[in-house]
Amino acid sequence: MVNGITSQSSAQFIATGEGIAKAAKNTTAQALSSTTAEDELQEFNDVEGLDKTEEQKALDDVNEQLERTEKQYADKIETCYKQIEQLEKQLDDLELQRRNLTQQLFAGADTSSIMSGLQQLNSQKSSIMDNITSILFNISDFEVALEESKISAQDSIDKINDAISQKDAMTNIQTALANTSGEITPDMKMGEVVANLGNQFVGVINSDSEGNAAFSNGASRHWCADFVTSIVKTACEATGTSIPSGFGSSSVSGLQSWAQLNGSFVQTAGKGNKASIISSTIKPGDIMIQKENGSSHTGIVTKVYPDGSFDTVEGNSSDAVKNRHYDANSNKLTGFISMQW
Repeated sequence: MVNGITSQSSAQFIATGEGIAKAAKNTTAQALSSTTAEDELQEFNDVEGLDKTEEQKALDDVNEQLERTEKQYADKIETCYKQIEQLEKQLDDLELQRRNLTQQLFAGADTSSIMSGLQQLNSQKSSIMDNITSILFNISDFEVALEESKISAQDSIDKINDAISQKDAMTNIQTALANTSGEITPDMKMGEVVANLGNQFVGVINSDSEGNAAFSNGASRHWCADFVTSIVKTACEATGTSIPSGFGSSSVSGLQSWAQLNGSFVQTAGKGNKASIISSTIKPGDIMIQKENGSSHTGIVTKVYPDGSFDTVEGNSSDAVKNRHYDANSNKLTGFISMQW
C-alpha cells in the first residue's frame, strides 16, 4: 500500500455503475424472495420508497413538514377570521341597539337613561374593536411566521439540492473514469495519482452536457478551476487521502489565494531563474496558475522537464479537457501551487 492506495481500493473506485446496480438488484431479489402472500400488499405499498436516496427522503421530510406547518397556520388564520366574523356580528347587534335607543330618544324617552345606554354600547363597541385589532395583529404574526417557515424550508431544500448536485457530479466523474483505460496503481505517488486521474478525462469530458454537469454542477461558467478542484478531491477520496484543509475553488484566484495563505504558492512571474525554480520545485500533481497578461487559467502539472518546461492537463481548454505543453518563460505563467504530496 502506497499513500493509502491498494489494488482493492483502486478496483472499488473504478467499479462501473452497472456492477453496482447489478449487486443492488441481486440483494433486493434475495430480500423479496422470502416474502409471503400475506406480505405482498404491504411490499407493494412500500415499493415507492425502496430506491429513494437519503437526500430525496430528506426533501420529502422538509416538504411534508412545510405542508403541516402551512396547514397549522392556515387553520389558525381561519379561526381568527371566524372570530372576527363573530365580533362583526356583535357590532351589527350593537348598531341595531344604538338605533333603537336613538329612536326612543327622539320619541321622548328619558334622556338620562338613553344616554347611559348609549355610553354602554359605545364602551362595548370600543372593546370589540380592540379585540378585532388584536386578532388582526395575530393574523399578521401568523403570516410572518408562515413566511419565515417557507424561507427556512426553502433554505433546507436548496442545501439538499446542492448535495444532490454534488453527488450527481461525482457520479458523472466516476462513470467517465470507469469508461477510460487509465489505472491508479498501488506504486503511484499521490501527485502521480492526481496527474493520471486528470489525464484519463482527456478527450472524454467537454464543457457541454458532460463537462459542465460533471465539474460545475450544471453551472454555466469557466470551469478550469472546477476541473482542478474535482480531480484533486476525487483522487483524495479514491485513495483515502485527506483533502488539504480549505482546498477547492471554482475560480483561479480562489485557488491562488488558498495557496498563498497556506505558504504553498511558488511564484515564477518576475523571477530571473524560472526554469530552475520549476525543474527543482514543481512535480506532477502540482497546480499551474496563470494570472499574467490578461490570462486567468489553471491546470494540473503532469510532467516536468529538466529545462523547466512542463506538461499539463486542463479543463475548459477550448471547451474540453486537454493536454498542454508550456515553456518555463511563458508570459502567462504566474506560478504554481506546490501540493506537497
